[in-house]
Amino acid sequence: MSIARDLLERFFDCALRKDGAAFAKLFVDGGMLALPFAKLQYVGTHAIAERTQRAWDTSAVAPTRFELTALIECETGLTAEYTVHGTVNATGAPCQTHSIAVLDIGGAQIVAMREYVVAIDAPVEPRPRRPSAVDLAR
Repeated sequence: MSIARDLLERFFDCALRKDGAAFAKLFVDGGMLALPFAKLQYVGTHAIAERTQRAWDTSAVAPTRFELTALIECETGLTAEYTVHGTVNATGAPCQTHSIAVLDIGGAQIVAMREYVVAIDAPVEPRPRRPSAVDLAR
C-alpha cells in the first residue's frame, strides 16, 4: 500500500473513532485542511485537531464505515472518492455522504487535504401538511 493510501485509510479510521488529535498527527506541522464546500480552511495541527474534534463531537451523523469508490494516485498524493455510511443520531435512520478528498503528501505525512462533500443522502421526515386557503375556507 502506498503512503498516500495508508494516510487515507488512517483518516477513515480517525473519523470512525472521532479522534481529532490522531487525525491532526497525520499532517505536517504547517499542514492545511480545507473544506471548500463550507468555505473553511485550517492551518496547523492544533487548529486541525480542534476543528475536527469539535465537528465530529457535534455531528448530526455517526459514521459507521467508509467505502472507497474511486482512487487516483500520483507521486505527490491522491484523489479519492468515497461514501460514508452512517446513521442519523436523532433518529437512527441510515444515511450516506458522498465525498471527494484530495491529499497532497510530503514525506510520510499530509501537507494539504481538501475534502468536498458532493451529496448527502438522508431520509427526510415528512413535514405535516399545512392547510391551504381552500382547506381554511371549508
